[in-house]
Amino acid sequence: MKIFSTCLLTAKHDFCKRTTRLEILKIIKRHLTVSETATALRPFYLAVHPDFYGQFPVERKVNEESLKKLHEYITDLHKTGQAKPTDINFYVRGKQEKGIFKILIDKYKYVNMKLLSGDVRSTVTTVLKSVALPLDYLDTIPRGPATSQIRWDSSYYHFTGKQNPHDEYYQATSKLHTGTLISWLQKKGPDAKRKLESSQNIQEQINELYEELIDFVGLEDINWYSDWEINHYMGCLRSFSRFCHNHPKEVKNILKGRSLVFGNKPGVSLYGEVVLSSADCDTDWMTFLSYVPAYDAVLERLPYMEKRLSELLGNIKIDRRKKKQIMMATEYELILNKILNCLRNCQRDVDRYFHGEDLSHLELVVEEGSAPMTLSSTGKFVTPSSIPGIVLVKFIAENKEKAYMILQDMALQGGMEKMIKKLCKEEFQLLSLKKEENVSPHKMIHCCERLLDDKIFLQSGLNNSKLNIAHYYALMHDGEMTIPWNWTSDIS
Repeated sequence: MKIFSTCLLTAKHDFCKRTTRLEILKIIKRHLTVSETATALRPFYLAVHPDFYGQFPVERKVNEESLKKLHEYITDLHKTGQAKPTDINFYVRGKQEKGIFKILIDKYKYVNMKLLSGDVRSTVTTVLKSVALPLDYLDTIPRGPATSQIRWDSSYYHFTGKQNPHDEYYQATSKLHTGTLISWLQKKGPDAKRKLESSQNIQEQINELYEELIDFVGLEDINWYSDWEINHYMGCLRSFSRFCHNHPKEVKNILKGRSLVFGNKPGVSLYGEVVLSSADCDTDWMTFLSYVPAYDAVLERLPYMEKRLSELLGNIKIDRRKKKQIMMATEYELILNKILNCLRNCQRDVDRYFHGEDLSHLELVVEEGSAPMTLSSTGKFVTPSSIPGIVLVKFIAENKEKAYMILQDMALQGGMEKMIKKLCKEEFQLLSLKKEENVSPHKMIHCCERLLDDKIFLQSGLNNSKLNIAHYYALMHDGEMTIPWNWTSDIS
């Protein structure tokens, strides 16, 4: 009897460990999700953001450190439901009348906050109230967890002897629903696991060759930009390894300290990566590598050209957006030169639209082509190099406030995204979790929250897998599964 009691207690303890985590996740989601937290804190974030304190270094430093502490505190609450009590201080912007003409000037109020709450909603409420911001958005979010939304692990029903209300669900899903994540996992999951297992040996060989070449040549990194199968990449590394050992002195002199990429055509990227074509032979590689040092002059000119472009547009930040297709340094230089020529002739328009305003808090990406100028979902201005200067200046002037708001949202949601990705990776024991460039932090957060919400039903299909979040379903050659961020659930 004593042995039986001990086993029973052990089983109960194991069950509690398995279910408590899920229950916590469900309650947190019902109270305040990561995306809801980001939205609720948005007005506060805009009120204290360090970018507004460029001429006040002391206040800027205080706000930077306190924002970091606030984020860590909320992250701990989202992850575990607990956080260590802490004090944070902020300087909050305001306006004050000065002089007989009642001119409005910036006024910074010092605010101290004591974070003691054990839940996210109360913490957000404390923060907003401390700076007299409204709670209208928070009031629209339901307060208490709905117990009917908590789905217990099947072990709970097995242990207690209670009827599992989701038995019918399992019976129904075994027949394979169409157009849902679970149905896709049922169909593609076994094949994904087979491909993942078969690619593991090749991946280990790739890792060994990677380390060997990094050490032998003195490379910073080796990468590849292509849709090739993993076997193709393996072949490139083996060919390059033989090439290095046949020409050790020449290769080391040219490539030491550089990053190497295997692509579809040779060149030097705007980031300084040396790109070798996988279709070329050893002789072609050697011929191209002999020209690589000549590209250093181009790479040195690019930052100066970007700085000049920034100065012509009110010190706007010039950003280089990484894309799947490699842009070469020479191509980027031509693009920058073209747009610089357009802007040199319209500085009167810059003065007329910007009035000397500092735009260093905004970001601009210059790309090739002749597409219309746009404001991306991440808050960055994206312009083709062929755009007339006046059109560029006018578009930035008309959309600068909107762009800044989006950038701040991205900054706040970016921290939340890292937290939810880490949690999702841990819960499903994922080997990797990534997303495509066109999936915004908001979409990624929404996707991960829903995955965690349906963890019990998805765990068998996702555990120990490689997962990529995009806008479509796909199974890659190495077993990586791609799913849309707004995947359809079988669960109502």
